[in-house]
Amino acid sequence: MKTIMYGKKENDKEMKTYLIEFDEEVLDTFRVKAIYDLSKVVHYDYESEIGPYNQKISPDPMEIQDYRKTFMRKENNKPIYRHEYDHYEFPYIVTLIDKLQNGNGKVLEEILNPDYSKERIPILESINEKKQQLANLNSTDLEEQKKLLEEIKELALKYQSGDYEIPAKKYYEQLKKGLIIQEEKTDISKKIK
Repeated sequence: MKTIMYGKKENDKEMKTYLIEFDEEVLDTFRVKAIYDLSKVVHYDYESEIGPYNQKISPDPMEIQDYRKTFMRKENNKPIYRHEYDHYEFPYIVTLIDKLQNGNGKVLEEILNPDYSKERIPILESINEKKQQLANLNSTDLEEQKKLLEEIKELALKYQSGDYEIPAKKYYEQLKKGLIIQEEKTDISKKIK
């Protein structure tokens, strides 16, 4: 078990101190599950002498999956490779887990009161994809335009009504359950002289 402490001044008279305990192995397993279940996966396939691992900042080992590098040819005495891989764009909850594991207790507030707008919301992505399809559509294909507009309208109504799922919600609930949080209030108005 790992324990971290976080203090927060509530007002001029009171301070709250939190002791946060968690099992690091359990949190690591939870992190991996969140990555696989909530990440947006983007496939890359390009030719270059530089691949994703040649960057100055080394990516998280889970960020790049199924990497394949194939020699293609030489250009200007430099080897050109075909790079194929899946890039996992991590959900925000993974950032919070990483900060917590590094001892940053301030993330407790975000874990207890999550801002879901920082997470992927698949329905918004679907609306944007349909809008992009509509923009790329041949202007004479009126039936397809009508169909896409109807789909966008249905998705927008569903979004406005709140009748959609934010996949990350259940992960925040599970994360909260995995933390042992002890709260203590301290009267700071009586200063020692």
